[in-house]
Amino acid sequence: MFTCRPIAYHACLVLLVGCRSGGGAKTHTTSMPMISSTSSALAWTANFGVVVDSPVSYNPDHLFADAIKSAREFASYGDLGTPIGLDSEGWPKEDASILVWEGAAGAYVNGSYRFSCDGRVTGNNVTATDASFSNWSYDPVTKRSTADLQISKNVNLALFFKGIPGGVKHVKLIRPGRLDTDDFSPDYLARLMHFSSLRTLDFVAINNSPITTWSQRTLPSYATQAGRTLLHHYSDSNDPPAGVSWEYFIKLCNQVGKDAWINIPHQADDTYITNLALLFRYGSDANGNPYKSEQASPVSPPLRSNLHLYVEWSNEVWNSGFSQAHDNNAAADVEYANNDVNHYAFDKTGAADANLRRWRRTAFKTVRISEIFRGVFGDSAMIATVRPVLALWTSSAWLTGMQLRYIEHVFGPSNGYGNPARNVNEIIYGVAGTTYTYLDDDTGNTAITVDQYFSQLEKNLQAQTKPWLRQFSCLARKYGVAAMCYEGSQHTRVANSDKSNTAVQLAAQYDARMKTFTTDMYTAWFQVGGGLHSYSGVAYAYSAVGQWGLGEWGDREDESAGGRWQTRTSQTSNDGGTPKWAAVKAVIGGPPIQPTEGKEVPATLGPGDACAQDDVTTNGSNQTLSGTSEEPAVTYWFRTTTSGKLTLSTTLTGSAKLLDVSVDGAALTPTGGWQTGSQSAQISALEPGLHGMRVSAHPGSGTVTFAPLVLTSN
Repeated sequence: MFTCRPIAYHACLVLLVGCRSGGGAKTHTTSMPMISSTSSALAWTANFGVVVDSPVSYNPDHLFADAIKSAREFASYGDLGTPIGLDSEGWPKEDASILVWEGAAGAYVNGSYRFSCDGRVTGNNVTATDASFSNWSYDPVTKRSTADLQISKNVNLALFFKGIPGGVKHVKLIRPGRLDTDDFSPDYLARLMHFSSLRTLDFVAINNSPITTWSQRTLPSYATQAGRTLLHHYSDSNDPPAGVSWEYFIKLCNQVGKDAWINIPHQADDTYITNLALLFRYGSDANGNPYKSEQASPVSPPLRSNLHLYVEWSNEVWNSGFSQAHDNNAAADVEYANNDVNHYAFDKTGAADANLRRWRRTAFKTVRISEIFRGVFGDSAMIATVRPVLALWTSSAWLTGMQLRYIEHVFGPSNGYGNPARNVNEIIYGVAGTTYTYLDDDTGNTAITVDQYFSQLEKNLQAQTKPWLRQFSCLARKYGVAAMCYEGSQHTRVANSDKSNTAVQLAAQYDARMKTFTTDMYTAWFQVGGGLHSYSGVAYAYSAVGQWGLGEWGDREDESAGGRWQTRTSQTSNDGGTPKWAAVKAVIGGPPIQPTEGKEVPATLGPGDACAQDDVTTNGSNQTLSGTSEEPAVTYWFRTTTSGKLTLSTTLTGSAKLLDVSVDGAALTPTGGWQTGSQSAQISALEPGLHGMRVSAHPGSGTVTFAPLVLTSN
């Protein structure tokens, strides 16, 4: 699932300032217009989310209260690996078997389970591996049979059904202490309460997704959820999972009160995306059809109106390990050959670089999704509630900038393609990458010690990760969007060919220094202005390939011991959690980590204060932009400690009318345009925190030179 991860960022407390200059013959002072508090300038609150893992048959987190929901699909009575005929809801039409759980999921399963199914059945019809049924009964009113299933071994569990006319239907296997009406396991829900948002990813099986149309999606009424495939052949690698139903994800978010971060299958057509937007706004009926208006009592409710909805196209479309990367590349090539229908080559760079055009298709799909959701939710909900996210490859600032530039040029206020004219920060809420930190020898050819492990991580955090994050956050501010992180943690693959480093990897996860490193990593993230950060996952299987989870599969939090974390290796930390859990809880529960980048107002911003610049000539303290360059621009950031108005002052020479200035992505132009000479402008409604200012030149003949920018409080 996780391979080749570079580093990324998340939405932060940031406001961007962009300015424009234009030429004129006279020297005079012009006042700038106010930017009202209702402008696109946003204040982002730093939050911490988590990726929700897939509740598949081998996942020991036991998310569903009904174990059948996590099981594989029904198979042949005599062979768990042989598919059989299923009805439209995934129930068998003949004698059958089902693998309920396997592998690591067989831990912590002892207890009494409540079994039920349609029709009159007994122990002659239903059997189990290494478990025993008792107390069979039949209710003539509900026409359902029930029994107790006692499990006393931590082993795989398979159920076998025979002699039931038409095949068994509507099977439930309720875990100990749960009710028939429960959807989810309370202990798993308790883990999610620490976070502010939940990201779907594996929950809806996004990587390598085969889904193209709405009719292919998993319905909440389907027999199994995580185990469903389109061809009903779970063990066939060419038949990938279809994912849990969206209705269950909405229920999960609603129940714990967390924002939803959804990933849309990369092949999904516009009808699928429209129906998905309708589902999240209005809910769906008993047949899974989305409503088209508000309902007093929806069968499956929509996402709660007080929760945010982050919307991302697929996952890591840059990652060649996933089919979405190959499919996207092929589609971009076809679209470019078709007269460049989506304008990926609008500039010289795009015309010459096929890979850049493929990256820009990711931006195009994100814009398309944004427009579809806008059509369902309305203008007022966009960005405020519905938040489209463009996920990027963090380690390449150039690619990040080129994708954002594409959105601005092809869909921005001055686009010449007939697209709705919107600012970038009216189309997308933010850009998202990762915060992964690596070792020196990530290919795993050198044996290291635990001491060397932490020494390398800390060194690379300072030398590699922080600069990446800083560049990423700066580029987000350049366009007035949030810097976000779709997932991130330490990311190591240090096992050499004989796996001699595996013990080092695993030992490091429980070393006290892991808490220090993890705290340092997220402190760095928020200090560069990062905002919403989604951790890689609550728990995963730790191995030589990677150790992304806050804990391992099979870990448990002992509520009777005051929330103390008990790992599968019988280790505990002194503060009630694994080191990574302890670090994340400290970050979430501690005081806000304030950004440290940029000068504090009052401030003078010169060449040395820019966080990004392209095609800029510096002459002493002055900077010059040329209208003949592809994208001449300088981006600064600065900090304010109080809310209120600011005054921006500078002096312009040359073709001043070429100048563009934006504040947090909102254009700032004085009456009559920019003129040569002394200029001043008033900026209002900036909240305390980190802000950005973009100074650029639009195409035209000549150059414009500006003196250091002076910011003062009114």
